[in-house]
Amino acid sequence: MGTNFGDGKGNVTAYFGYLQSDPVYSGDRDFGSCQLEATQSVNDGPIDGTDCTGSGNSNRFTPLGTTLNGVYTAAKGGQLGVVGNQLLPWPAAGQVPPAFFNSQPFITIARQDQRYTAGFMAHDAITDYLQPYMDFSFMNDKSHTAVAPAALFENSNTQDPLTNYQTNCSNPLLSAQQQAIIGCTAALIAADAANPGSATANIEIGRRNVEGGPRNANFEHTNYRAVLGTKGYFADAWNYDAYASYYYTTFFNSNTGFLNFQAINNALLVTGTAANPTCLSGPPCVPYNIWNQGA
Repeated sequence: MGTNFGDGKGNVTAYFGYLQSDPVYSGDRDFGSCQLEATQSVNDGPIDGTDCTGSGNSNRFTPLGTTLNGVYTAAKGGQLGVVGNQLLPWPAAGQVPPAFFNSQPFITIARQDQRYTAGFMAHDAITDYLQPYMDFSFMNDKSHTAVAPAALFENSNTQDPLTNYQTNCSNPLLSAQQQAIIGCTAALIAADAANPGSATANIEIGRRNVEGGPRNANFEHTNYRAVLGTKGYFADAWNYDAYASYYYTTFFNSNTGFLNFQAINNALLVTGTAANPTCLSGPPCVPYNIWNQGA
């Protein structure tokens, strides 16, 4: 909106804008509903198709050996998945989370956004040599985006020398079948029960944190700008433009739903009982039970 004044020599114009955009998730579009993987109908042959697949960082455990009092014994194992309280050959029917995780339903390809803009501009040509003007503008924008839940990503643990994960052999959240299949013998279990944390199994883990929901990023950006000045011309050969301006901007970003490697490592080393488990590291720590489906 706006109006002229002073016999048309002056004008003031003001504006207001509002934008609201809902998120669009990749899984809601046929071209983004899953991750595509190139396929070959003949081994070592040309790529001749695609499969709709997902990430293996979902429910996959690969035992790699054990450590007793700092001495590591490698023992490469096969890939396994949790079903109930068992570790079965991966991919196994009935895995929760599934053998492959489809991230696309969680990923926004168009972000949620809310934006306000407002401002005004004014000027007046009082005389040739005195033409004051001013303007002011404001903007506030809030945006949210999400991606798939975090995970214990395979070969990514920066806090572990082997980039994997350790759980102690007497961890009360492990079933007897799980203890055996990750390489924890009766002797190792007994040694760890006597000195918790002394006997551990080294495991390559890809476990999606479906219980924790997506990873979120929130952004808020606010700015405003003000200008006040005057201009004009005089003495046939001179003109001027004098003004003062002020600009201010703020930016805020928060990220939630991410996992901390040190906290994961602490939460996988557990003592006590299945009914009352406690972390070896002590508080603040809560045992992470990824060994029992639905726990």
